[in-house]
Amino acid sequence: MALRMADIIKKKRASPLKYQVNYGGYKFRLSEEGMCCLPFADWLRAHKIKFLHIPNEGKRHPLEGLAQKALGLNPSASDYLILSKVPLHPEARGVFIEMKTLKGTATEWQLKFLDSVKEEGNIGTVCYGCDDAIKFMESLGFGR
Repeated sequence: MALRMADIIKKKRASPLKYQVNYGGYKFRLSEEGMCCLPFADWLRAHKIKFLHIPNEGKRHPLEGLAQKALGLNPSASDYLILSKVPLHPEARGVFIEMKTLKGTATEWQLKFLDSVKEEGNIGTVCYGCDDAIKFMESLGFGR
């Protein structure tokens, strides 16, 4: 299901959840980074690329955060794990993408996480917006 710009309403009040989205008849709010992720996820689905979004963003009650960490949530983990074989790099085990807004910056811990997955034979990068992420995926041979 493709997201149409007509389905996005920018919220007027100051909040990290700036955008209200109507997606498939359901309304929900997203952050600016979430708005970068949504069309990218649609692109991945359209090209039948197997992927996971790692939901490590957002504010949680401290006890909920502790429970999630106990279950294996890594707060520095990348936003996306691409599971499909990489067309131009068959030796790669996976692709990790940390999604940022155009003005966003990756934390030191997120960069260390990407370094650690590269040491394990994966591909990892930071992408700034949906267009950057799609160009990166195309550079790996996806979406052709």
